[in-house]
Amino acid sequence: MDPLETSIVNFVADNSGIQRNKALLTSRLSKDLGIEGLDAEELFKALAKNSALILQFSGIIGIITLLLKAARAGSSSYPASSAS
Repeated sequence: MDPLETSIVNFVADNSGIQRNKALLTSRLSKDLGIEGLDAEELFKALAKNSALILQFSGIIGIITLLLKAARAGSSSYPASSAS
């Protein structure tokens, strides 16, 4: 796991009481981890206070957005394929 992934898993585990080995990047808060209602609200409030994690996550989203835009721009120069 890279440092950001580890930070996210640790954050969820530390702020929800979930064991680290149960909190995966693919885990859904409600269905997989049972974090709902007030527990979910508290988790999101804790996330709002954790600016370092938000900044890391925002940086990754920004990079992904730029890559997607570049990929779309590159694909638009190719003619659309016709169905045979």
